[in-house]
Amino acid sequence: MFRLGSRFPRQTEPGSNSSGSTFSEAHREKVWEWFSGSALMRLDQRKEARVAVVALRLHPDDLPGRLIQTGLWEVLELPVIEVRERMVAMPDGLIWT
Repeated sequence: MFRLGSRFPRQTEPGSNSSGSTFSEAHREKVWEWFSGSALMRLDQRKEARVAVVALRLHPDDLPGRLIQTGLWEVLELPVIEVRERMVAMPDGLIWT
């Protein structure tokens, strides 16, 4: 589900992945157009705005995949289940364990 504030309509329904929509090129393109167009254009003070995308990767060409490919986003990847203890470098020199 993509939701940015109360003014933004829900773009994908919960459970829509079970219907295979994430694997549909047309659906992925629609989500990308919405995010890179409508969603980001509605931000107040776009140059100073901060956007966080929290997502589960389901396809190499899904929204997170496309954002990563731009090289303009900081990425923090956390596994659903951690099987070993590790330290993750965060911005500003912080460490998350």
